[in-house]
Amino acid sequence: MRILSIISLAVILFCSSCGNLYNDLDLGANFYYQTEPSFNNIVIPDNNETPYSIGSLVIRNIESLGFNKDFILATSIRNDIIFYWIIDKNLESTKLGHDQYSNLKLSNVMQPDSIEFYNFKSKQNIDLRPKLYYQKQAGWKK
Repeated sequence: MRILSIISLAVILFCSSCGNLYNDLDLGANFYYQTEPSFNNIVIPDNNETPYSIGSLVIRNIESLGFNKDFILATSIRNDIIFYWIIDKNLESTKLGHDQYSNLKLSNVMQPDSIEFYNFKSKQNIDLRPKLYYQKQAGWKK
C-alpha cells in the first residue's frame, strides 16, 4: 500500500512538471487565466521558467475576459458585487503587496469603475467573453 502511495505521488509530481495540464490560457506578459472551473482566476507564475506551475493570484472569480496584445480586460464577482479590471501588458508588473482578499497587487493592474471600463473596452475594441466560453474551449464544459 505504501509503495502505491509513493508511485501515485511520483506520477502527480511528474505530471505537474510537464506543463499546462489544466489548459491555462496564456494572456501574454506573464499573465495566465486558469480556465479550470474550480480555479477560474488570473495568475502570474511564481517562477517564470515554469509558468504553468504554482502562481500568485491576481484576480479571483473571473466572470468575463477579453484581451489583445496590449491589454487584458476582466470582470469578477465577489459577494454579488461586480469588479472591473484593466491590465496594461506594456507596463512593468511591480509587486505592491496583497489586498485584503490575498490577491497580489501589481502596478499595472487597475480597477476602474464600470463607465471607465466600458469606455476603455470600446476604445480598444476588445471583446469580452464569459468564462464559460473559455472553459468550453479548454474542454472543461460541454
